[in-house]
Amino acid sequence: SDVRFGLARASKPDDRVAMLEHLKAALRTNPNHVGSLLLRAEHEIDTEDYDQAKATLEHVRTINPELPELWCFQAVIAHLAGDENAQMEARKRALALWPENPVVDHLIGRKLSEKYRFIEGVDHQRRAVALAPKKMPATIQLAQDLLRLGQGKEGWELVEQVAKHDGYNVIANNLSSLRRHLDNFATLENERFIVRMDQREAKVYGAEVMALLEESARVLCGKYGLHLDEKVTVEIYPDQRDFAIRTFGVPGGAGYLGVCFGKVITVNSPAGLTAGAANWRSVLWHEFCHTVTLHMTRNKMPRWLSEGISVHEELQRDPTWGQRMTPDYRRMVLAGEVSQLGRMSGAFLNPPTGRHLLFAYYQSALAVEFITSRYGQKNLRAILNDLGQGVAINSAISAHTTALPELETAFAEFVRARALEGITSPVVLEMPAPEIMADANAALSWAKAHTNSYWSQRRLGDQAGRAGDWAAARRHYEQAIAFDPSFAGSDSAHGPLAEACQRLGDVTAEQAAWTRYAELSPVAVDAFQALIRFAEEGKNWAEAGRLAERLLAVNPMLEAPRRTQARAAEAAGRSDDAVVAYTKLLALDPSDGVKVRYSLANLLITTDPNTAKRYVLDALADAPRFQAAHALLLRMISQGAQEGQP
Repeated sequence: SDVRFGLARASKPDDRVAMLEHLKAALRTNPNHVGSLLLRAEHEIDTEDYDQAKATLEHVRTINPELPELWCFQAVIAHLAGDENAQMEARKRALALWPENPVVDHLIGRKLSEKYRFIEGVDHQRRAVALAPKKMPATIQLAQDLLRLGQGKEGWELVEQVAKHDGYNVIANNLSSLRRHLDNFATLENERFIVRMDQREAKVYGAEVMALLEESARVLCGKYGLHLDEKVTVEIYPDQRDFAIRTFGVPGGAGYLGVCFGKVITVNSPAGLTAGAANWRSVLWHEFCHTVTLHMTRNKMPRWLSEGISVHEELQRDPTWGQRMTPDYRRMVLAGEVSQLGRMSGAFLNPPTGRHLLFAYYQSALAVEFITSRYGQKNLRAILNDLGQGVAINSAISAHTTALPELETAFAEFVRARALEGITSPVVLEMPAPEIMADANAALSWAKAHTNSYWSQRRLGDQAGRAGDWAAARRHYEQAIAFDPSFAGSDSAHGPLAEACQRLGDVTAEQAAWTRYAELSPVAVDAFQALIRFAEEGKNWAEAGRLAERLLAVNPMLEAPRRTQARAAEAAGRSDDAVVAYTKLLALDPSDGVKVRYSLANLLITTDPNTAKRYVLDALADAPRFQAAHALLLRMISQGAQEGQP
């Protein structure tokens, strides 16, 4: 049992499925193995299965009622239930044998911080540090909690203190190194936000970040009736490792695009490792929505509701943002894998695969859509307000909707109806077993035998394309889309259909395919690029500029769409916008920097002749034989002489 328990503890940070298997094995051998029971209770608290956690802890109590950890977990459960007296009593019991035991408050505080109760977590860590000033785990936990609350001065001082006294503390040393990087960040600030980001990136899209945050604050705070009385800090990291260290204390967390702690939001730069994987505008909107709901509830909300509202609000802002039904999600719904509303947070902590984690976000958004569509936004706000007053989630939901069993039945029907929406038959969702998919020949044979499947038509189209039969490929892709018209994920047939039409020389059909793809996906980079080309060729500069904006929402550090924006503004006679676009393009150090400077000089010659002259001289410094620039400079000199300038 001890070995299995050790394996379970080792698996806990990265693989909860393996952890649970080891715990089961340990408890089969010894049902009274206290360490395994406590670890299982902790997991049950993490997944918000509080009734089961209480039962597990009661088992521990029958074995050893004096264990401090037993009462620490009881205190955490009592706090989360809003029972202050029970929490105080449990903490008292935890300290009964050793009143100055610093582990008690450290453990209680750590678990509360994991539930985003950072203010309460800080209080407990301060008690632990007061009892044992040299207890570095409590000090570094206190430092992290303070940083997550936006209390940077004290937080960073504690980080340096731990790093100085414990050279082997990984989190302290990681954060200490990160702080030196942060010192080189640019800081943008207004009445509501403090944004820290890479200096070069700030020059290119910092103003766009601030504008989007202002819009999100205006829309979401207004919708939920929230007044923010403190500034929100947003940190955008070009290095994913730095993002992970700031967020978690250690490298990792590759699947995270952003994290909100309430007053502090950390985000991966859209130009970093995640480039092309997400729409940075939707990510920021999602994270700021967390700020709104966490403030409304004083961080007293389950993860599923927090994530569900954020994904739902993405879709309200832009129907291409957020998540939509996919063939994979449909299969999961029809297989009965949707969590009950009362146990939905567990899907986030214990997903067997990455797709199950994504499905957890989607089903949570469906739950919010279900509640708001059936009971209204007013009742969703009322639920959040109740949570802020300490009402339990299931009680709050029932109070403003209907009895939970009835609600869960109706929700299950709602989700099933959504899964069947837009498809002719569940047969189209069929796909071969993993062992067949692993064999290319077997997979192709399966596809030919199951032609009513989306998966089959998609693969048959690929096979025809590889053989050069683009007419057949087009037919297969069109059939796949007919089976599931709105699917625009990584296995979508919209992009391949556009390519097949291009190969066949059908420009009209190609453009239509790209257009449909762009209407469905916020990260359809290939579609945006192709449609920009069509728009520029047709001199449709307004459409080209709109598409460039969408492409830059995926990666704001791309040169081509910035150039398109500038040309579109020039074509529309919006000189100021053209100057802004060319200036951002210049910050990217483009290969045609000479032409960009010349364009800026041309645009500024009347309104800002001194800056225009600087640009044209810079252009000539790099290209001394640039005749158009010489002509422009002579024109400036002549214009200056006429106006009496030196």
